[in-house]
Amino acid sequence: MNELVEIRTRLDRLDRENRRLRRITATAVVGLAAGILMGQASPRQVPGVVEAEKFVLQDARGESRAELTVLPDGSPTLGFLDREGKPRLVLGLGPDSSPGLALLDPGEKARLTLSLQAPGSSVVALLDKEGNARARLDVAGDGLPGLAFLGKDGRPRALLGILADGQLFSFPSGR
Repeated sequence: MNELVEIRTRLDRLDRENRRLRRITATAVVGLAAGILMGQASPRQVPGVVEAEKFVLQDARGESRAELTVLPDGSPTLGFLDREGKPRLVLGLGPDSSPGLALLDPGEKARLTLSLQAPGSSVVALLDKEGNARARLDVAGDGLPGLAFLGKDGRPRALLGILADGQLFSFPSGR
């Protein structure tokens, strides 16, 4: 009878060890599967590449001096900030991917802009303190240059340009 109790004790101990081993194995399998699935879900990191929605460059005092960001319309923009944190120079692409540069005054109004516009034209504009273009230097898509001086209402007051036949055009005293 003593043997029977001893066998029973051994069987109980083996049964407990077997259950414990099954739990450990199941936990290990679940952990391994979770690790594999999480590894597949994470984006691949390229060595030396940092990805973010916005980058802010700070000076030694911790003040923001430049920002690289993407606007809500998807246009990337790089802005340089003055000591008060106001943008003074902005470089970016428009929604149509046309590049542009703007120099801003302390009131954050554009005073000089450079842009490439479709189809292949380029423009340099000088603006007044209200942000109205007062002088423009244009090169049209066909390569013909023009200079315009504009009134406060935005209408041309004087024009100078070269026509397709090579003739000089001027307004108000030209053809």
